[in-house]
Amino acid sequence: MRTALLRCVALRAAAAATAPLLYAPIDREVCVPTVTDDGTGPSFCVDFVREDLFDAAERFCDDNNVCSGHEAGALAYAARRELERQGNEAERALRGRFLELVSEKEDPWTTVSDPIAKRRTRIRRHQARVLVQGSFPEPEEGCPNQRERALRACALSRAYTVIDVPPNLNETRVWLLNTSVVNVGPKAWALIGEVFTEDEHYAHAIACFLRSLEQGLAIRDPGRAALLDMNLGTVLGCWGELALAARLLGRAHARALKLAEANQSYDYAALALAARVNAAVLVPPVVPPPHELNDLRNLLRSDLRALASQDLRKSAARHIQGDDSSYDEAIVRRVGRTLFNLAHQCGQDDAEIMFLLASTLTRAAPSLVEEVPELPRLQNEVVKLGFASAHLCDHSIGKMLADPLIFLARDPRLEVYALHVAFGPPSDDDHVRKFLHELLGERSYALSVDVREARKEVISFNLDVLVFPDLGMEIPSYLLAFSRLARVQCAWWGHPVSTGLPSIDYWLGLDTERDDAFQEYSEQLVRFSHVNTAPFHPQRGTPVNRTDLVSKDPGGAIYLVLGRLFKVHALFDDMLLDLLERDRTGVVLLVGEPQEPLTIKTYQRIQRRGLERNLKTDRIHFIDYWAYMGALATARVVLDTHPYGGCLTALDALSNGVPLVVLPGPAERGRHAASIYQQMGVSDFVAANQSDYVSIAARLGTDDAYHEAAVARIRASYLDAHRAGAVAAEWAGAFLRMARGA
Repeated sequence: MRTALLRCVALRAAAAATAPLLYAPIDREVCVPTVTDDGTGPSFCVDFVREDLFDAAERFCDDNNVCSGHEAGALAYAARRELERQGNEAERALRGRFLELVSEKEDPWTTVSDPIAKRRTRIRRHQARVLVQGSFPEPEEGCPNQRERALRACALSRAYTVIDVPPNLNETRVWLLNTSVVNVGPKAWALIGEVFTEDEHYAHAIACFLRSLEQGLAIRDPGRAALLDMNLGTVLGCWGELALAARLLGRAHARALKLAEANQSYDYAALALAARVNAAVLVPPVVPPPHELNDLRNLLRSDLRALASQDLRKSAARHIQGDDSSYDEAIVRRVGRTLFNLAHQCGQDDAEIMFLLASTLTRAAPSLVEEVPELPRLQNEVVKLGFASAHLCDHSIGKMLADPLIFLARDPRLEVYALHVAFGPPSDDDHVRKFLHELLGERSYALSVDVREARKEVISFNLDVLVFPDLGMEIPSYLLAFSRLARVQCAWWGHPVSTGLPSIDYWLGLDTERDDAFQEYSEQLVRFSHVNTAPFHPQRGTPVNRTDLVSKDPGGAIYLVLGRLFKVHALFDDMLLDLLERDRTGVVLLVGEPQEPLTIKTYQRIQRRGLERNLKTDRIHFIDYWAYMGALATARVVLDTHPYGGCLTALDALSNGVPLVVLPGPAERGRHAASIYQQMGVSDFVAANQSDYVSIAARLGTDDAYHEAAVARIRASYLDAHRAGAVAAEWAGAFLRMARGA
C-alpha cells in the first residue's frame, strides 16, 4: 500500500513538472560570440535586468582574457544590438498573437460565458481590430460623451478627444473621417495609445501602439519609440504576456542607451534604467499553479537582489554630466508599476521582496528618500492627521474610509486632511471626493502630479500623523511614501502587503491576525478590534432569468464568486471543483475581467486542474461585470475567495442577504470577511478548513430550510457589521498616542 501511495505521489509530481505553463518562460539573456587567435571563443552572455551591459562586458573580458577594455565596449554594443533584434522578433510575435486574440473566432472561455460577456467581448475585439488597421471605430450605442462617465463603459470616448481634427471640417465624430484627412501619424497613434493605457483599455492601447510602430515611429522619432516600448511592455505585463513584455522592455533599454550616449541625455539614461526595473517587476496578474508560481517568485526575488546590490544611477548615467536630481526625477517618471499583484499570491516572504524593491528604487533614484526639514514636535493639543491616497474617491478605499473620516473630523482633538494623490484621469464629479470636500473644506487637497512638488505640499501641512491607506496599489503614492513627510507615518490594510519602507512606522492591522503575524511586516503591527466597512444599505435586488447567466443550466444552486480574478488563487480551484463534485447540479459563476487575457488564463488554469483530477469543469461559468448585481440577486450562495479574500464584495453579498461562505486565510488579506462576520456575531458560515468550507457551501446550496434560516440570520444581524464610530474612536486613540509619543 505504501509503495502504491509513493508511486501515486511521484506520478503527480512528474505530471506537475511536465504540465504546460500558464505563462511563457521569461528569457532575457542575449549572447554574443567571440573570436580568439585560436578560433571561436566563449560567448558573452548577459541578462540586461541583472547586469549593466558595459560592466558585464568588462568583467567578461577580465575573467576570460579574450578581449581588452576597448573590445569590452564592442561586446556591449553587440549585446545592445541583439536586444533590439530580439525586441523586433517579439514585436512580430505580438502582432500575430494580438490579431489572433481580437479575431472573430470564438475563444473556448466564451462557451461558458453569459450573453453580456459575449456581446461586450465582440465589441472590444471589433474596436481593437479597426484601430490596428488604422481607422476609428464608431462608439457603441448609448456611450456618453463626457469623459468621466465613459472611462470604464466606453473605451473610445476620452481617447477621441485627443485627436487633432482641423476646425474647418466641423465634425467631432472622428469615426466618420478619413484618417489621412485628420493627419493621424505614428506620433498621434502613440499618444492615443497612451490615453487608452491610462484608462486601462489595454487591447485598444496595444492596437494603437502596433499601428504607430507599423507607420515607422522608430525611424521618425527614436525617442518616442523607446518610450512606446516601455509603455507597451507595461501593458503586456498587465495582460500576462510576461515573456513578450520582457523582450520589448529589453528593446526599450537598448534604444534608450543608444540615445543617451548620442545625446548625452539624463532622460534617456533614466529611461534605460527604468526599463531594467520594469522588466524585473513583471508579476503574473493571474496566480499560476504552485510550481510555476514558485519559479516566478524566485526570479523576482533574485532580480531585485541583483539590482539592489548595484550602483544603478552611476552605471546608467555613465559619462553624462548634469543635475542628479533631474536624473532621479526622470527615473521616477518612467517606473511604470508597483508589485500590486504580489499580495494576491499570498507568499510567505512578501516583506522581504517589498524591501528589496524599495532598496532597488532607492539605488536608482536616491533623492526619493529626500532629506526634509526637521519636523517640529507636537506643540499643541490638536493632532494634525492626514490620509494620502489616489483612491479617496468612488473606489473601495474611499468607500471604506468615508464613514470613519466623518467621526474623526468631528473629534476636537484632531484636524483631519484628505490628500488626493494624482493618478489617472481626473473626475470632478466623483461623489466621494465631493463629500470629502464638503466635510473638510480646504483640507481636502489635490496634490501635484510631480512627486517632488507633492512632497513639498504634504510637508507644508506639518502633519503629526500621515496614513497611507493603500500603498502599493499605484506608483505615485508609493513613491511619495519613501520620504519622511510627517512625524509618524502609517500604512493601512487597503492593500494588504507590507511596504518594506523604512519611512513607514506602523502597520494598521486587525486583531484577527495570527499571533505571529508581526513577522510578516517591516512595520510595527498595530492590531485594531474593529474592521472598516462601507455603509451599504440592506437591499433586495431583482433576480434575473437564469438563462441570462448560464447558457446550459443544470438547474441547481448558483454559487457566485464576486472577487476579481486576480484574487482567485490557484489553490481555490480545488475548492470549487470539490464543491461541484458535492453538488452535482450546482453552477459556479466567476466575474470576468475587462482584460480578456486574464479571463482566458483563469479559464485555462481551471481547465487544466480539472483534467489533472479527471473532473469536468463545464459548470464553472463566467459573467460580465455588468451582470454583477443581477447575478448577486439571483445567486443562492456567495463564495469568498481563499487564501486572498474579499472585503467590499463580502459587504455586497451580506447587504443583499446572500449567505457568504468564508475560509479565513493565513494572513489578514484573507480574513476581512471573517472579521465582518465577527462584528455581526455570526460564525456559522466561517469554515475551519477546506472540507468544512465545501460542506457549508453545499448545504446552503441544497438544503432549503438551512438556507432560509441563514438568510434570516444575516438580514437580522447585518447592520451590526457597521462600526464606523468604534473604528474612528479606536483609531483616534492610537493616533493621539503615536503623535504624543513620537
